[in-house]
Amino acid sequence: MKIRNAKNIIINYINNTTIRKKLIISFSILIVLTTLLIGLTSTYFSRKYLIESEKNNIKQSMEQLNNSLDYFFEIYMDRVNLVFMSDELQKIMDTQVTNIGIAADINKKIQLLCSYIENDNKYPEIKNSYYYGGNILYKLYLDNNTINAFGGDTKPLSIIKNEKWYKEFESETRAFKWQSGEKINGVSYISLSRRLIHFEDSKTKGLIKVYIPVNRIKGVITSNVRSKFHKIYYVDDSYNKIISVGNEELNEVNYIESLKNKNLPEGINTTSINGNKFLVGSLKSSSTGWRILYLVPFYEITKKTQSMLIITAISTLIALTLCIFIAYIISNIFNKRIKTLVKKANMIGEHNLNTGISLEGNDELGQLDKHFDNMVKRLNDLIEEEYKSEIMINKVKLELLQEQINPHLLYNTLAMVSYTAKKEGKMEIVDIAENLSNFYKGILSRGKTISSFKEELDMVKRYIDLMRYVYNIEIDAIFEVEEEIYEFYTLKLLLQPIVENAVVHGIKPKKSGIIVISIYTEDDKVKVVVSDDGIGIKKDIADMFNTITSYKDIDKGYGLSNIIKRIKLFFGDKYGIKVVSKLNEGTNIIINVPIIKKEDIDNIGINMGLLKNRN
Repeated sequence: MKIRNAKNIIINYINNTTIRKKLIISFSILIVLTTLLIGLTSTYFSRKYLIESEKNNIKQSMEQLNNSLDYFFEIYMDRVNLVFMSDELQKIMDTQVTNIGIAADINKKIQLLCSYIENDNKYPEIKNSYYYGGNILYKLYLDNNTINAFGGDTKPLSIIKNEKWYKEFESETRAFKWQSGEKINGVSYISLSRRLIHFEDSKTKGLIKVYIPVNRIKGVITSNVRSKFHKIYYVDDSYNKIISVGNEELNEVNYIESLKNKNLPEGINTTSINGNKFLVGSLKSSSTGWRILYLVPFYEITKKTQSMLIITAISTLIALTLCIFIAYIISNIFNKRIKTLVKKANMIGEHNLNTGISLEGNDELGQLDKHFDNMVKRLNDLIEEEYKSEIMINKVKLELLQEQINPHLLYNTLAMVSYTAKKEGKMEIVDIAENLSNFYKGILSRGKTISSFKEELDMVKRYIDLMRYVYNIEIDAIFEVEEEIYEFYTLKLLLQPIVENAVVHGIKPKKSGIIVISIYTEDDKVKVVVSDDGIGIKKDIADMFNTITSYKDIDKGYGLSNIIKRIKLFFGDKYGIKVVSKLNEGTNIIINVPIIKKEDIDNIGINMGLLKNRN
């Protein structure tokens, strides 16, 4: 119900609002919606593109960083392997140190072997030092209790066997073990341990542990940070931080702990940490088992689209201002033209059909004005036509009135002729006088404009009897009339002039002939066909009658023309007469008139001389 009321209020407002306001409101809504749609759509897809682009960049950066770190770590794994594979180390494993000389010799050999591991140690005074950030350290443990009898850097394996990390390593099958969180003299290291296997019995005979300063890998990671707002964590397999670079605003402990609890799969993920949304990349190293965590705050990605939102808002305001200005100008033009049409309509409403106002142009309003002018012209024509019709009808009424002025002299004279002829036994003259008297009574019957088909047919029969005596010709009359036709009505003197035309112009020259009068209904009309076998009508005269489309096309009012004029005047232009004739063969006059029943007479006002319901 509320929706319906709101709808009605809106419709009423629109209907009662001026064209100018409607144009301004419509243009404004259209421009605002279009601009917002374009702006918001552009922002949405731009944001989506930026996020996808950032995901791809993070993925590439992580893969590149992981490859760089693995390559870095594999360098030391290869170097440790070279030490392990040397024959000299295998001999040292079996050597029993019994004196200081042997101890010094072994120590010298070990330093020589392990120098390959630490040969990239750099110092601050050497420029362009890539690995500057701390020196490589190593510790060698051998399963030989005599190895440290006289001092030296090599320690017996027994001193680390009870440490937790060694026990874990000892239970594993892998040759290498990476560890984080090593501290030596306050410096952070990561360590690489390699078990030393004796080639002869495949037993563990020792372990070499290499310490790599964490700062050595900082440069590798830093080169892959794309923005100061990005953050990279390098953590071990227990999510203990090894090193982090990038955005210092991100709290390392909280973020790493949250990521550990989320247990995100490898790849690029969208997640929330402490109420903030992030893109988080996660990639595990195949060499160390450690993980790269790449964090990018979402707001750093999407803030690039904020400028687009601002541009959209500004564009909307500018477009709205221009729209109102343009709509105001256009509405003024429309309003002026519409007011002209309204003024014109008001003048016509005050019966002033000659406005003298017109619109220029051929747009919809211009075409409407032209149609409006045509309608006014047509209205003028109809008024004039109706006026002329009334004059003509009144003229017919007058003529009918004049015809009935004192007909008693004619009737009395014919009655006296009939009486005298009958007294003298001249019955032929009696018949002629009575037929003539009855004929004129039908014609001069109280000024009526219509009569029934029965009356019309009776009049035709009397007329044909008179013509036989007057012209001394043989006329055979055949009447083919549907029974219901006798109850229908039509114009008075509709048939007699047609029959007279057939007798005088068709049959009389031949001294004899046949007239057939057929009347029936067809397509809701009454069709009258008057046929004769007389001399026919010339084609040009028949064509002249057949081309009459309106009573206004007829100047003279005699014979067939008068009948056509009366039919079209009273019944409309869709009714009339058609002439079909062949010389020396005969003529068919086909008449179409509407069906008029007795109950229709009062409704259509024919007795008043005007058919109001013209078709």
